[in-house]
Amino acid sequence: MLIDFADSMEEANLTRRQKQVIYLVFGKDLPQKEVARLLNISQQAVSDHVNTVVNKIAQVNRLKGGW
Repeated sequence: MLIDFADSMEEANLTRRQKQVIYLVFGKDLPQKEVARLLNISQQAVSDHVNTVVNKIAQVNRLKGGW
């Protein structure tokens, strides 16, 4: 399952910033507010990145027939 997720992230063609946000939010389990402070962006921008990544990964998985 984790390998599939990692493959899906790679196939989703995430930007460097999107990868940073996902790593900090999910990998390091930091609150969005803290991620925003660390990256010097708004909390809304963090939320937008998370939503975009989730949608990109979902689209990749739909195309693979996984969802």
